[in-house]
Amino acid sequence: MVEVTNENDAPAAGAVVTAMLQHEGPGGVFGDHNKILSMTTDEKGQAVGRGLRPNKIIGQYQILVSASYRGRKRVNFNHNARTSITTRELQSLRQMRSLLPP
Repeated sequence: MVEVTNENDAPAAGAVVTAMLQHEGPGGVFGDHNKILSMTTDEKGQAVGRGLRPNKIIGQYQILVSASYRGRKRVNFNHNARTSITTRELQSLRQMRSLLPP
């Protein structure tokens, strides 16, 4: 969830929020298989991004988020996230490691 306020710290309803994922390495795609998600804030100045599907590359990744309100760019920041690993994937990695020479 992203919250956008105007110059008076009041909720900025109707602001356009864009989230962008990196193209390589750990990360993923949004629900429409795109690296960019665009949202509009509600009357509380809040926008919720849904549908992020992490890829299978384990590690830290960034989501670049920016917001525009009445033609002015208001926010530009990075959000650090980390892809998760399932128990099955962890077991597979352990099995693969056991096959490697010491």
